[in-house]
Amino acid sequence: MSENALLIRPFLIQVRGFDDYVVYARTRSKAMYQTYLNYSEAWTYCTFREFMRICRCVLAKPHPDFGKRILVQGKPAFLVPFDDSENYPPACEMVRFVYPGSDRTLISHPIDVSEVEDE
Repeated sequence: MSENALLIRPFLIQVRGFDDYVVYARTRSKAMYQTYLNYSEAWTYCTFREFMRICRCVLAKPHPDFGKRILVQGKPAFLVPFDDSENYPPACEMVRFVYPGSDRTLISHPIDVSEVEDE
């Protein structure tokens, strides 16, 4: 894969007893494991095997702006929008993004983000 590629994809996570939400990860396995780590923070007795019985993970339809090219402090990046289901504080108005060739999502203040100008 290219160093300039968008490596993550949106996955819809469904855990029995909880609302569905979207996780951005490189693979389905990474999305499941990331969700398990978050789940096991509160439910420490739950093994990964048990978690697999109550969790479902499918490729999600991406947000219309997902993968849009932006600049963060002058460096190229891809936009990873917050979904309505994520309950992120709207007053914060932060921008989530990922650098090309990386699968780690980061958050920036909007003042550091600009649109990529078409050439």
